Amino acid sequence: MGGPFAKSYRQIHKLSKTSQANAPEAIQKAVASMHSALNGTAGYSLFNDNLDEFLTKKPAFNAIKTELQQFFTLSNQVFFEPNAKNSIGTSPIEWLTQISRRSRDCERGLIPDTLTSATMYSEKKG
Repeated sequence: MGGPFAKSYRQIHKLSKTSQANAPEAIQKAVASMHSALNGTAGYSLFNDNLDEFLTKKPAFNAIKTELQQFFTLSNQVFFEPNAKNSIGTSPIEWLTQISRRSRDCERGLIPDTLTSATMYSEKKG
């Protein structure tokens, strides 16, 4: 219960409860926390271009492959395209909380729910 994603989930969940949850600094901290958990779990720096290698070594994470790809897109936007509209929607910290929880579930050998983040957000808006 003390794995990298459990720690990341706790950090991001705390950030989501602050009044500045969707401030750029909070989102950067949340994204950095997820990167740290991914790198710690992989044992190397993980990016979108070596995600398939990671999923081969850690097949439990295949259930959230789409979200991991979306995460790397968001990460790129947060750190390298700060003026671009993010691809996640109006509450990236909420989305990051959910993906960190789902990653924690994978880390624990649990099967996360089947909703993808795209489905989750389109249902909230509709």
